Amino acid sequence: MAVSTAIPASVVTQFRLRSGASREFSRLLGDVNASLVSQDDFISSEMHLDSTGTSPTALWHFASASAASAWMTGTALADFGRSLDPYSTSDPVSNVLMEPADSGKASTVITTRVLPGNDTWFAEWQGRMGAAQQQFPGYVGQRVQ
Repeated sequence: MAVSTAIPASVVTQFRLRSGASREFSRLLGDVNASLVSQDDFISSEMHLDSTGTSPTALWHFASASAASAWMTGTALADFGRSLDPYSTSDPVSNVLMEPADSGKASTVITTRVLPGNDTWFAEWQGRMGAAQQQFPGYVGQRVQ
């Protein structure tokens, strides 16, 4: 039996729901999770619901980054997003997050939506935050998408 050297990764998706839609979201999420159980590279899933019930975050854990990326860009997640259209206030935002090795390194994914007309303000704020982050020992970099 070959030992896998793949680095585990997760698909992290943030949703924006209408008030009162969390029950239907949970039901539809259960359907997605049930379909993943038969996939060899799928490990587990979890869901975090904020106090308002309108900004849930779903995490799907996979055995490798390639499996996570393939699932994120495949039809299942897109179909799930479309099934949420009646309950959503905006499109979901997804990222693949590599699981850190036991090296003491950490990564953070922050997802935010910029209101129309605030692009310049956000770019300036992001620049100030990036400059502040660079002052910390061990800082490697950032990616704004």
